[in-house]
Amino acid sequence: MSYYHSFRRIGLFVFVSLVAVSNSRCMIEDRLLCKIPLYDKINELSIRREVCKDEKFDLSVLGVLGAFFRQPKTNTPILFVTQVPVPGKDFRTVAMTFANHTTGMTDVPRGGNLMIRFPGGRIRNLTGEAGFGSSDVFQGEKSIAVRDPNVHWSGKKALFSMLIGGSKARFDNATPSASRWQIYEVEGLGEADTAVVRKIPGQPASFNNIYPVYGTGSRIHFISDRPPAGAEALYPALDEYELTPTNTGVWSIDPQTVGGDLKHLHHTPSGAFDLRLDRSGRLIFTVWEHAQQDIFANSDLAAFLSYRQTNGTGIGFDPNSLPAKSRNFFNESAGSGSELVLDSYYNFAGDTVRDLYNGEPFYPPQERPDQWTAGPLHYERSLVKHFITWEMNEDGTEVLTINHLGAHELHYYQPRMIVNDPAITDRTIEVSQANADPNLGEVISKPFEQMMQSSEDPNEPGCYFFTNAHHFDSYGAGQIGRFCAEPGKSANRIYAEHVTHPSTRNPPSDFFPPAGHTGLFRNPVALGSGVLLASHSPPVNTLTDRPQFQIKELERFGEYHVPVVNLTESIPCNVRYFTPDEERSYSGPCWQLSPVEVVPREIPTPRVASLPDIERNVFQNQGISVPFFQDYLKQRNLAMFVVRNVTKRDAADRQQPFNLRVFGTANASTAPDYDPAQGHKLYDLQNFQVFMAELRRGADGRNGRRVLPTQLSRLSNATLRASLLNENGNLAGTPLLNDNGFRIFPDGSIVGIVPADRAISWEALGPVAQGSHPVVKEQVWVSFRPGEIRVCANCHGVNGRDQTGAIGGPVNTPQALVDFLQQWDATH
Repeated sequence: MSYYHSFRRIGLFVFVSLVAVSNSRCMIEDRLLCKIPLYDKINELSIRREVCKDEKFDLSVLGVLGAFFRQPKTNTPILFVTQVPVPGKDFRTVAMTFANHTTGMTDVPRGGNLMIRFPGGRIRNLTGEAGFGSSDVFQGEKSIAVRDPNVHWSGKKALFSMLIGGSKARFDNATPSASRWQIYEVEGLGEADTAVVRKIPGQPASFNNIYPVYGTGSRIHFISDRPPAGAEALYPALDEYELTPTNTGVWSIDPQTVGGDLKHLHHTPSGAFDLRLDRSGRLIFTVWEHAQQDIFANSDLAAFLSYRQTNGTGIGFDPNSLPAKSRNFFNESAGSGSELVLDSYYNFAGDTVRDLYNGEPFYPPQERPDQWTAGPLHYERSLVKHFITWEMNEDGTEVLTINHLGAHELHYYQPRMIVNDPAITDRTIEVSQANADPNLGEVISKPFEQMMQSSEDPNEPGCYFFTNAHHFDSYGAGQIGRFCAEPGKSANRIYAEHVTHPSTRNPPSDFFPPAGHTGLFRNPVALGSGVLLASHSPPVNTLTDRPQFQIKELERFGEYHVPVVNLTESIPCNVRYFTPDEERSYSGPCWQLSPVEVVPREIPTPRVASLPDIERNVFQNQGISVPFFQDYLKQRNLAMFVVRNVTKRDAADRQQPFNLRVFGTANASTAPDYDPAQGHKLYDLQNFQVFMAELRRGADGRNGRRVLPTQLSRLSNATLRASLLNENGNLAGTPLLNDNGFRIFPDGSIVGIVPADRAISWEALGPVAQGSHPVVKEQVWVSFRPGEIRVCANCHGVNGRDQTGAIGGPVNTPQALVDFLQQWDATH
């Protein structure tokens, strides 16, 4: 399966052969340009070899030899978990990039433990010491799985998630289905101690709680699949991609408070992962962003449109022939009725297509067709489907991609979204490099498609190692990268670099990996001593073979890091279990995952959101106390957003319209190369449509709901809808919020009261008289905390300079906020 295991069995002859096979251009002889002494110990025989090291050498040979170089340098205790390898394809498994919280016996085979390794190599089984898990080969109702250790600031205890219970007999699906990942705390981490494990009180007992982290105070933050507001009728939440069960984002409890004081800090429609608290007090986590439509609903629509085109009419179409039978529920209640999504689009009685603008198909960007027309705009298919690192304060405020870093800084390629405007172009690394201004400190990162499992370097606060892995069939393993994003650093100055060879992003497609492929990496963690650890597998084709994850130390050879020594010997797993439909067994090495260093750390200073001076002065001039207004919103579970000038766009984003004007005014922002003679268009903006993620989309034969982007003026919750219309009020006799969204003021400013604790997104619309077609779309979901006043100076926010070349974002006093507070003060 890999060089590594064959080499250990056969010895030096295989090694010499591998060097020759791996790269015939690199020979072991005196004329080598670069010589690196490697030491190998095989069958107690030490042999010194001079191995070529230049940019052509296949670094996978170093991975083969690494385990024999030396003893580990790690000189602190390391907490980690063992996991019985999953038996089949990597989908909905504990190691997957998404949907890794499910509890089926093939999703997460039982038999793993929480382990600690001490300097010198001694290992303790902490969960076993505390009486958890099955001591038998058969993994039944007492069996466990563990994940996600997080060490307390004192270094004397740790949180982790544990799953208890497996199938007791064949066809017993009830036991694993009822099992839930719950948060536990372990004490007794000293080498001579005995482990004591307790369950954390106050957490949602009926749901899966994973990735727990200690807060700066008494709170514990974690990720859960609990539906918003705990509505079990909506369980499980389904993601936007495969209608696969997903978690719902970041939550928080205070175990010292009666009942736990549960709070939903950030709602993510397709899931959050890899929660951490960094040295600056930021909660750091991965979000899976989609901004794409329901492919199952679109398959239904495609089937119907094909029938209608063939037959000249839709009358007579049999809804039972729909491939997915996707449904829209009328509301989020347990007893809600529903209708086929097709019924929302088509009037069978009159054989006419209804108004399609009900949150689809224009938001999010369409999955199909490849191109479509809406009024004067010709859209091109555009998908957002990536994992990226986010940040927020511990109370859930100020959530955004870390340092506003995103696809425009990281991805190699992004397609344009409008095709009938030559000013709007595809983005490539080469184009970005040509447009970067080094005088402003702008840099262009190495390209990365995904950014997950980010872990802060304790030696360089604000710098993070991360994994760049394919979202399918990778077991969450691929290439390691690194970036530095200290608080306040502009995203256009952040450089992400390759730590392992770029070829390690993807599993090899056959037995022989490409040059430089040193295997698959996940869970990178830097230690205080400078040692870099990761869970590593030799190269395997993950479509046909299972990876063999073992924690290893990495060192740099030339340009890239390679695995050089195993942290521990392999730890055996010898288990038997029911799937539950059939009996399976496994005897071999356990996976070793999620290493963390057990050392004391300084508790960060909690971060507190602050209103920018420009907006604070508006409140002050109107005589309204900011805390008083925030408390008013908090009591109603509402938040406020403010935009200063929506015509401003980040200079890097030329994939959506950026030559923009407020409709009916001379307020325009255009790029220096704007030239109508070349066919460049100037886009008028009149309204700003905000969507809330309502859990109202389902499909026949599937439990749970996925989100449906719903305009605020059309929310299914009549009470919330009425509250929003009332709280946004009337300005100059005209409602601030209506079916066209929020009004854009002549200076480009916008203000609005929106729901808190729910994912929302938005798009800027063209003139009502021209059909209110979307011009600029947000491509992520965000949520606001109750009482939060969130200022987005412009959208897409400026990283360094805007499309006109001006440095920084807009600094105008937003007239929309001035007018809103005047009417609010007069009516409250």
